[in-house]
Amino acid sequence: MQPSKIMHIKRHMLMVRIIYWANAFCFVSLLISALALLGIKNYEVNYWGYFYSMTFLWHGNLHDYLIIPYLLLFLPHLYLALIAYPITFIGMITGYVPKEYAQKRHQKWYQDKVG
Repeated sequence: MQPSKIMHIKRHMLMVRIIYWANAFCFVSLLISALALLGIKNYEVNYWGYFYSMTFLWHGNLHDYLIIPYLLLFLPHLYLALIAYPITFIGMITGYVPKEYAQKRHQKWYQDKVG
């Protein structure tokens, strides 16, 4: 049995990389702002006994506004993964795709595997 040839193909196009990193940045920003909100709230309630702060309000607005670009990036991703190409989602879950789909979408990979 021969080892399969290593195919040097760029796995992702530039736009896919940009969308991935933008999505990751938005998610991390949302996470950090949520943790900051929790920290500010706990600090004020524990030490002052009441809760009102302009810092909290600004962080709340920042957190709310950060969800907009995150959703604008994430919802098209869900659409493409679940609705536009349902065979792709089935392939992600099971690990298998129909022969015709592999021939149509991934010609080089299919030829490498079949021979």
